[in-house]
Amino acid sequence: MPPKKKKSSTSSSRMTQKTRSSKKGTKSKTNPGDMNYTTKKGDKDFHQGGKDIKKKKRPYIPRKKATAELGGEKITFNKGGLHRSLKVPMSYKFKTTELERINRIPDGSSFKFKNNDIKMSKKIHKQLTLGLNLMRRKRKE
Repeated sequence: MPPKKKKSSTSSSRMTQKTRSSKKGTKSKTNPGDMNYTTKKGDKDFHQGGKDIKKKKRPYIPRKKATAELGGEKITFNKGGLHRSLKVPMSYKFKTTELERINRIPDGSSFKFKNNDIKMSKKIHKQLTLGLNLMRRKRKE
C-alpha cells in the first residue's frame, strides 16, 4: 500500500467562494433604506418593473427655490413654475395683459397658450396671481 499524501494548504480541492449578485427585492448596499432595482434620488434613469428605462428627464430633479417679499412677507416658490405649467421656455417674458387674460379662465377648462393645450387648475391660478403681483410690484418701484 502506497503512503498517503498530505494535502497542501494550496490544494485545488478547496472551493472558491462565489460572489453573490444582487437580486430584486433585496436591500440596497449603496442607498441604505432603499431596495435594489428601484428608482433612487441620485439615479439618472428610471427603474420600472426592475428594468432601466431611459427618459428625457431625470427622475428627481431638484427644483430651484426663489424668494420674494410681498406686503412685508417673505414668499418662497419654485423658480420657473409658471413657465413649466404653461409649457413655455424659461427665456419667455410674460406680459401683464397676457397673464390677466389667462387668469380669467375658469378652473377645469382647457385653453391654448403658444400652441400648447393646457387645462386650467388652482395651481396655475395661484402661479398667475403671484406672477401678476410680482410684476406690479416691479412697476411701482
